[in-house]
Amino acid sequence: INIIKIMLGFDEDESSLHESSSGEIPRYSFYQYYKDTYAYLVNECISPSSSHRLLKYLYRTAMLILLTLIYTHNQLSRNLFGVLGVVIQKDLGLSDDQLGFMNGLGFTFIYVFAGIAFGIIADKISRKYSLLVSILGWSIATSLTGLCRSFWSLLATRILLGIFQSMMSPSAYGLLSDYFKSRSTALGIFNVGIFIGYGLTFVSGALIKDPSTDSSSMWIALLTTHWSYFYILLGLFGIGLAILFFFVFLDPPMGLQESSGLDDDASLSSSSSTDSLVQLAVINDYLSDEATLPKKQSSSSFLLSIRSFLTWYFSFIKYIVCCPSFWFVSLAAGFRSISGYVIIAWIPTYYFRFYDVSLREQAFFLSWCIPLGGFIGVLFAGFLSDFLGRFSKRFLSLMCVFSCLLTLPFTFLIFFLDSPIASMLCFIPCMASSEMWHAAAGGIVLDVIPSSMRSSSTSLYFFVFSLLGGLGPSLVAAIPSSLSFRFSLLIVIVSGYVLALLFFSLSFFTISRDHSRCHSFFSSSSSSSSTKRVPLSSSLNNNASIFNPENEHLLNNL
Repeated sequence: INIIKIMLGFDEDESSLHESSSGEIPRYSFYQYYKDTYAYLVNECISPSSSHRLLKYLYRTAMLILLTLIYTHNQLSRNLFGVLGVVIQKDLGLSDDQLGFMNGLGFTFIYVFAGIAFGIIADKISRKYSLLVSILGWSIATSLTGLCRSFWSLLATRILLGIFQSMMSPSAYGLLSDYFKSRSTALGIFNVGIFIGYGLTFVSGALIKDPSTDSSSMWIALLTTHWSYFYILLGLFGIGLAILFFFVFLDPPMGLQESSGLDDDASLSSSSSTDSLVQLAVINDYLSDEATLPKKQSSSSFLLSIRSFLTWYFSFIKYIVCCPSFWFVSLAAGFRSISGYVIIAWIPTYYFRFYDVSLREQAFFLSWCIPLGGFIGVLFAGFLSDFLGRFSKRFLSLMCVFSCLLTLPFTFLIFFLDSPIASMLCFIPCMASSEMWHAAAGGIVLDVIPSSMRSSSTSLYFFVFSLLGGLGPSLVAAIPSSLSFRFSLLIVIVSGYVLALLFFSLSFFTISRDHSRCHSFFSSSSSSSSTKRVPLSSSLNNNASIFNPENEHLLNNL
């Protein structure tokens, strides 16, 4: 309030404190005060150099929970169509080929290729606004799905859903890498949204009313709804999440954790006002007028922007091609994800054919067995990866190898137990062991890639991940019919585990070198960019409105 009063010239009682040498009260634009305030909040809520450790911990935890909730909505919006496929097909009169295309290539093809383009964009613009557009886009597409009454309109909404959801993971991974130094733990908690989304998908499918049936019970009518209404409400909830995200989420500078040189829980060695203002000025440089204020672009500045982008793009290509750990982990993740795609696509059919278990009975068990196992696996792996990673980054590769080896016996139990209930309960230890690789593999990708390239590299990682994993269901159908359906599933799933085990093992021998190369790259980039920055003393003088030590009480009031 005091800042606004001074800006408008209404603070007459304390005007003597803010008078310059000429005796005039300095006037600054509203944007300048907004920029300084935003830099102050980033410094206090996110930066490792923050003196308010409790505030930093609570804020970052709240933002991680918000991102996990958004990711849960992402997975629910994506996977709900597969569970409701039979109901939608019966209501709209779709053929099996049309339904299969919208569940497969109609979504996946757009999703994997659009992700690369949006990953590059997220590295060059604000990741917060990239993620905001993504949330709004897929929420609107989800609501529009409930209004569709033909194959072509449904296909259009699936394509829109794939385009906007492809922006989610690259932007979120980049933000988490600058929010947390313990990245594997943060990614483990973030990936919990996948399994909560799976569970909610089965629960939601059980609550959807078949339009061909007419419920006479009032209680059944209250607990169920038409699939189109559910899609509309789900999309509106996503729009509400986007609004909340816009108002409470802060976008930190790229490489904030690396540039600090401090640990997450490090405290300030000095709490003097001068030191605080210097730390604030460093982050304020990220929001400099030259980078953020809208300006008229001349032809020469436009050409310089194109040249700058091409220089960055070719440096990205050169770096990523010469980073074997990234490719080993990406290929391993792709082969490992084959089992996940096969389970989603074929496990309901498997239980129906071999055990004669209905979809509703399957939903009763799988809606909590799969999420519970995945929840335990990613959280445990996240904490353990960060703990062991302090000693050597090679432990992250060993964590992935251990995950593949531990999962194999539980996989055989699922397919060879006589009892369907015991088989479905085996999904708890199977998912707990099999999903341990998520946090460790994501931590490897973020640790071997510089901060300025993380969104682009993450989009490439998910491209390989989704492209190889999406082949799984088709490979099961391509196996000769002379083999039983059970052995077809086993051959594809076990082959994926073995290939993932091979590539995770190869990353063990390269991760240390690539991690050191990433840090040397960041150091050289920081030293070269620092020569172009305005001296810190000049930055303090130019922003005297809030950096003047005489006005420290304004910061305290804020």
